[in-house]
Amino acid sequence: WTKKKILLQINTVNYWESEHINDPSVLDIPEWNLRLMAYTSAGTKTVYNDYISLATASIYGDTFTKYSGNPILNPPTNGYVARPAILYENGKVKMWYDQADAYPGATNGDTTVKVMYREITYSNGTFTVSTPQTVIPNGTLQAYDVEKINGTYYLVGQGAQIWKSADGITNWSNSCPPLS
Repeated sequence: WTKKKILLQINTVNYWESEHINDPSVLDIPEWNLRLMAYTSAGTKTVYNDYISLATASIYGDTFTKYSGNPILNPPTNGYVARPAILYENGKVKMWYDQADAYPGATNGDTTVKVMYREITYSNGTFTVSTPQTVIPNGTLQAYDVEKINGTYYLVGQGAQIWKSADGITNWSNSCPPLS
């Protein structure tokens, strides 16, 4: 591997990204004439303060600019949102991510990790994010990637688990064998 360039830098002034940036999901959207990156950003050294943010580049480019409306998703008061996975389909970006409403070990609140879904639309330089839907209230699953193959959505999660769904929102099944 050869290090080419750093695509995004933390900004110690911004509370949502003063510590680290990771878990990018990138796709080219010719209809919007841009390359979109969704990523996890954190304001502390713990996972309990993670946000989801966006950056854009010219189509097929590698010079990203952080979206001025960041973060696009804030964590629950004592929890986190992280690991966005994005796909473009029918004029909108579909995004899956994991969320916990309370940090692990908390004495109050739900520490269950669940996979959430939102849609992102774009118009005149502004991104709009839909209300959240819980798609997998699994308890431990963390979303790492989602792909659509032959009309079926596949989510690869923690521990190489593979889940599938016909519409990407409802009726997820973990009947696929794990990766090895």
